[in-house]
Amino acid sequence: MLLAYLPVDKFQNVANDIERSRLRRELVHRALEKVFEPLKTASEKGVVVACPDGRYRRVYPTLAGVMLDYEEQAQSAGVMKDRCAKCLKSEDGGSKLGLPRTNEGTLRALRTWIEGEGRGLAVELELRDRPVWPWWANIPNFDFSSSLMPDILHQLHQGMIRHLLKWSVDVAGRKMVDRGFMLMPSAEGMRHFRQGVSRLNQWTGRESKEAAKQLLPVIVCLDGKRWDQIFIRLARAILDFTYRAQASRMTEDDLVRLEKTVEDIHKYKDVLVRMKVFEDNSRFELIIKLHMLSHYSPDTRKMGTPDGFNTETPEHCHIKSKQAWRASNKVAPTPQMIRFIQRYEALRILRARINAYIGIVESDGGSSRKSCVVYDDDDALFCPTGNVAGGQGAGRRLGAGGDEGSGAVVDIGAGLEEDDQEDNQEEGEDEEQTHIPGRMRTAADARRHVVYPNPTLSIALKPTSGRVRGLDIIANHGATDFVSALHAFLNTHGSRKLPPFFPTLYHEYPVWHRLYLRHDPLPFDPEWPRRDVVRARPASGDQESVFDVALALVHPQQSGLHRYQAVRVRAIFGLPRTFEDLYPHPLVYVELFTHFSHSISPYHAMHSLSQLRRLGKRRTAVMSALDLAAACHLAPNLRRPELELVLELGLYPTCSILVYISGLITTITDLYIG
Repeated sequence: MLLAYLPVDKFQNVANDIERSRLRRELVHRALEKVFEPLKTASEKGVVVACPDGRYRRVYPTLAGVMLDYEEQAQSAGVMKDRCAKCLKSEDGGSKLGLPRTNEGTLRALRTWIEGEGRGLAVELELRDRPVWPWWANIPNFDFSSSLMPDILHQLHQGMIRHLLKWSVDVAGRKMVDRGFMLMPSAEGMRHFRQGVSRLNQWTGRESKEAAKQLLPVIVCLDGKRWDQIFIRLARAILDFTYRAQASRMTEDDLVRLEKTVEDIHKYKDVLVRMKVFEDNSRFELIIKLHMLSHYSPDTRKMGTPDGFNTETPEHCHIKSKQAWRASNKVAPTPQMIRFIQRYEALRILRARINAYIGIVESDGGSSRKSCVVYDDDDALFCPTGNVAGGQGAGRRLGAGGDEGSGAVVDIGAGLEEDDQEDNQEEGEDEEQTHIPGRMRTAADARRHVVYPNPTLSIALKPTSGRVRGLDIIANHGATDFVSALHAFLNTHGSRKLPPFFPTLYHEYPVWHRLYLRHDPLPFDPEWPRRDVVRARPASGDQESVFDVALALVHPQQSGLHRYQAVRVRAIFGLPRTFEDLYPHPLVYVELFTHFSHSISPYHAMHSLSQLRRLGKRRTAVMSALDLAAACHLAPNLRRPELELVLELGLYPTCSILVYISGLITTITDLYIG
């Protein structure tokens, strides 16, 4: 709920810079004091409320948690720059927390300074010059410092991830880092930085999240005169912490692992001094966001997981103001902005009432699919649909149709670079689909309480192309051994043995360009139902070909990742109508990669794979689409100097591959590896 917009005044008539800064802070504190005045009254006198048992009781509400970025924390706490608003942090920049700040100590120091009795206490508590009486001073039963919650957006995505990227550029150079991002193969739900990351005009939390998905494979492939492999361990620790801190449920074991990750970050951070990024260790105490990582575990024990206190939620409120400003004519904009926001909310209320009247369409996976009014790309953040095929942060423009006449909407990634906006001209998820339950969970797994992916396969009832000759599949999809691989599959899995003849090159097959793997929530991480997208789209006009990588179940008797094999899906198809009785479910033609090794790199903890070949020829196979367990992402190993790589969005033909797995598989493997 949006309570108020704080006033802003630059005080340009004040000549003294320091006094002007103090007046701006004074204005903010007094405005907040006014906003929370009703709460102060309720905290002092109490409020009679109806309880669930039907009785009325007097309660004394107060603030429990405060979500602020660092600048707002420092301003509210009155501390100096690069000082912690929660504790008196140690000077060595280590992982140990200092003595906690208290309301009593801070207010006593401020009162002494303001009344002219000396600034000794204020200096001891590292308070800033020209102090301002804080807005929270008179709220009963409220401790400001302990109420400050972790800030995933500014401390992790816009904090440590940005630091890690900057350190990589300092060591290896801007060109090499950009090259790593530019050569990264595409994947559904992951942004491709066609021009690297150094040319981005605006760096928001969305860019940080997308860069974090690819940053570790990029860092693994960096090199230079000052390069040190321990930097990879530091990067892995920072990314592990960023990922683990966003969990919606944490046990005590999870918090211990989180604390161990913080210790690893401080253990490996000295590599930045050895690589000449910093002159000495004193620089670390100025990185306040590094220190704030140590507060995550105790704050989580006290208030719950940080994902519920992310400043990303109130930051979204700014978007409404931005939209209203853009819609105005910039002349006396305030009344226009108010009217725009009122009409915007009226449309949303009307949309909600219509949905309630006609009923919300529920998918089999349990996730609701709703429409949303979109004014511009930023409004994608408010779109309530959680199943957008364009990946994170993707919005939908209503009324755009697909190329097959299916009435599908076009998924548009908000805030992407101009050359990275590709129209999705395939079947959308809004069209009618068939859902096939997974068959990967065995009775032995259930008895051992072992969790493995067991997705429901969802695919459009209407194929992208209903009649494609086998010759065209070979030519357009690169399925060189299509017929022989299909015959081998039917010999093994066909419903009737040795039919008179098998499908040939000249038969016509239904072909799809994508399928969906819908995963049930994990028992130890009951987030929203996850959905993976696997694409197999040949080049068409100015649209580049995309062939995604997935994990296929090939050894169900083994455990962990060794049950699976990475495959590149070249074609998603079904049998011709006259052969449907041989196998009724969709099939995939895949290129195989080597099996997962039993050891992983001690630095980046990822598996190394390469293309599986026999007599110099790529190994391929046809398998059931029901054998696909999850989507994954393979990144090229760019440290092999003998390779001449050119930019393309697919996988490279000869280089070894580092597997970088995301989504559901990351959650499961993190428990095993971590």
